[in-house]
Amino acid sequence: MNKGTIELSASAIVILILALTVLGLIIGFLTTKFAFLTNKITITEPAPEATSEIPITLPGGKNTIELQKNTQASFEIGIYNPSASPAKIKKGTLLECTGAAELFYTLQTPVEEIKPYTKTKIPITLMPAGDIPSGEYGCALKFYDLEFTSAEGERQQPPPQAKTLIERTIFITIK
Repeated sequence: MNKGTIELSASAIVILILALTVLGLIIGFLTTKFAFLTNKITITEPAPEATSEIPITLPGGKNTIELQKNTQASFEIGIYNPSASPAKIKKGTLLECTGAAELFYTLQTPVEEIKPYTKTKIPITLMPAGDIPSGEYGCALKFYDLEFTSAEGERQQPPPQAKTLIERTIFITIK
């Protein structure tokens, strides 16, 4: 056997091992860096226009939103304010779910409030925590006339003088 052939084979093996190592590191980096993209879904079905009979509408006019654990779901809801007072959006909204206190939500909207007797659509993002049991939960989505916040880690509660202006019970199915 020729000495040059053995040296070429050893060099080829070393280069192959280095290439596979670098490829593994690149794949590991990319999956870690972009993992957040796989944990988001957007529901594109439009929400019907809200009315005085149905002041909060969900995508497709349904009563139920289906969510996956540890996955953010973004969608648009329709809202009608049937009262004479403006409804606060950013810091005057509460989603209370029976048995699912760990359902995190955010309202992504530049809208600060909904003027009396007007309709609008706002985007909302929901994300159930991974330890919530699968099942269907009844949730009250409420908009108040006052802004309120809570200390970090505490359950958000409206002040006693806050008045519920818009409310609807929706169902959230967690899979």
